[in-house]
Amino acid sequence: MKLKEYPDVMSVAQMAEALNIGRNSAYALLASGEIACRKIGRKYLIPKRCVLDYLSGARYNGQVMAGDSNCHEKGEPNDRQPAN
Repeated sequence: MKLKEYPDVMSVAQMAEALNIGRNSAYALLASGEIACRKIGRKYLIPKRCVLDYLSGARYNGQVMAGDSNCHEKGEPNDRQPAN
């Protein structure tokens, strides 16, 4: 399934499927803050825009795409640099 076919707010299972990763890796990305989310009770809500932001690498090079500042919970870029 193409990413555009997923809902605007994804579940962990949907995010894992979209990224072609396992459930544990998906939870690790959320726990580390690499992909922003909201947790309501036991349920994670992941905006698709934040998954796109992660894929574009904006969090790693300090850039914030216009209109995407809400995907950065702490408002600061991650200190890690992308692998070359």
